[in-house]
Amino acid sequence: MQLPLRTRWTVTRELNFHFLQKAAADTKLVAQCQILKLVKRSVTAEVKIYSKEQLIACATGRYAIPPTK
Repeated sequence: MQLPLRTRWTVTRELNFHFLQKAAADTKLVAQCQILKLVKRSVTAEVKIYSKEQLIACATGRYAIPPTK
């Protein structure tokens, strides 16, 4: 799933972070994002953040898609 090409921006409706553990020192973080639900005027997404292949944080967000002119 992906946002329509005409969508240039969204408005954050809700954003929740859950920090599960401390990241390892001097390592790169890897984030994976997945769109959970996409409807005409709203999108819900989830992001998982990893450090050394261990899940350290996750976030969910809901965004409003403004109408195009």
